[in-house]
Amino acid sequence: MKDFVAKQGRAPADEFGDDLRFFFEAFGVDLGPPTQLFYNPRTGILMVRSALKDLDALEQVLMALNASPPQLVIEAKFAEFSNPLDALEVRNFAIGGDQNGTNAFRGILTPSRYREVLKRLEARAGVDILSAPKLTTLSGRQAQIKIVDVKYIVTDLDNSGGQTNAPKPIIEPFELGPALDVTPLVREDGVSIELILISTIREFIGYDLSARYFDSGPPRPITPGPIREYLRDRDSAANSTPDTDPRIRLPTFRIRQAQPTTSCIWDGQTVVLALEGQTPFSKNPNLRYATSGKPVLLFVTATLIDPAGNRVNNESALPFVEQGVPK
Repeated sequence: MKDFVAKQGRAPADEFGDDLRFFFEAFGVDLGPPTQLFYNPRTGILMVRSALKDLDALEQVLMALNASPPQLVIEAKFAEFSNPLDALEVRNFAIGGDQNGTNAFRGILTPSRYREVLKRLEARAGVDILSAPKLTTLSGRQAQIKIVDVKYIVTDLDNSGGQTNAPKPIIEPFELGPALDVTPLVREDGVSIELILISTIREFIGYDLSARYFDSGPPRPITPGPIREYLRDRDSAANSTPDTDPRIRLPTFRIRQAQPTTSCIWDGQTVVLALEGQTPFSKNPNLRYATSGKPVLLFVTATLIDPAGNRVNNESALPFVEQGVPK
């Protein structure tokens, strides 16, 4: 089988046809006379003329070759905590916890513990739970879940017009909200799953309205300096001290992220990750990042399903799911 697949890409058409015939015969398909096999390497079409019983055997082999990867449903929830102690309580329910990796916390919840945790969080004040849409994907295929709003934010001023023309604001689009990249890999046993997770929450806190950006001139309606500077309010500028820095470094963001991590779970178990404040590299010096913020935990559940959308493994048939995690 390995030799057959390896030679597909580089063998000439006639050699590949011979390999194809050898492959089918190895599975017990009789391709002797009067059976005829035609393969078009340009279109990838295979035509076989043979007895009905041999065609049935050939179809079974082709079905095995064309078997699709296992299918999964990925469900994600983000929970933000006003009280950090509530987040610590969730960690007490997790098994296989890890606080020594790149993330502050990583653990696994069994199905019964996950239901109990959600029940407690939903009944507790100061906990905001955001349920992301469920995602159906295939084993080995990277997928992404995003719940974002695209907002256009002023990041700088264009002074190319010189002293006579007012600067023009430079506006850039930003995706604000949670995003999750997940790659599930179903192991050969059909009940354990490896999850590669990367999650980020981007928030726009607002513009930096520090003292240097407020009016220091005569009394007037309270107007933040950045707005006046964008509008080039010349009357106000004449009564205030000129700003020696022509660049306005106003937008402030908060990014909380779970670094790439791999977790192995049983079918139906849930991975819980803590998202920590990060200061990413940015080519734009006008962007500021705040690392403080409320604790956020991410819950990701992976469930194997069949093409009809039904669970492959019944939870009652997997008692070990409640006892631990895969090795």
